[in-house]
Amino acid sequence: MKKFYKIFFLIALLIFLTTYNPSGFNSLLKKESLFLIKNIEIYNNSLIIKKEIKDKLNHIYDKNIFLIKKDDLKQPLSSLDFLDNIEVK
Repeated sequence: MKKFYKIFFLIALLIFLTTYNPSGFNSLLKKESLFLIKNIEIYNNSLIIKKEIKDKLNHIYDKNIFLIKKDDLKQPLSSLDFLDNIEVK
């Protein structure tokens, strides 16, 4: 009988933990979340106008830094001729 209660408790715990959905979890993924890109700084650039680079990266402002892929940065900047390396810190 003790084994039955133990199995029942573990199954109930599994159902509770897999169906639990905290209300604040979804707010982390909304636009008002943390880690939004507000500023892009460009260093060691003497060949390309900084405004031109910022205009190409305009679509990533106010997006979460963790949800941006490398292609989101490389693809718009690949049209610039003198750009060799892209580094994100």
